[in-house]
Amino acid sequence: MVDGQKIVLTKKLKEVNQLLPEECFFRIHNSYIINLNKIKEFLKTDGYVVLKSNHKIPVSETKEIGLFGFIISTYGFEPV
Repeated sequence: MVDGQKIVLTKKLKEVNQLLPEECFFRIHNSYIINLNKIKEFLKTDGYVVLKSNHKIPVSETKEIGLFGFIISTYGFEPV
């Protein structure tokens, strides 16, 4: 959450991910779903995404390829 608010859910993250629009949200780690519009930078070599709020979120190796592909197809450039 942008304001630091936490939400407690009784659903599994997989279920929450299925409810969110694919064009706006991406599961980058077993513990994290991010709003793609809030990405400030993707530090591919470090394996992190930095959000506009300056939160640094880890990207799992298995999710990195999907995120990398999204960034190229959407923005037309490769992350650093």
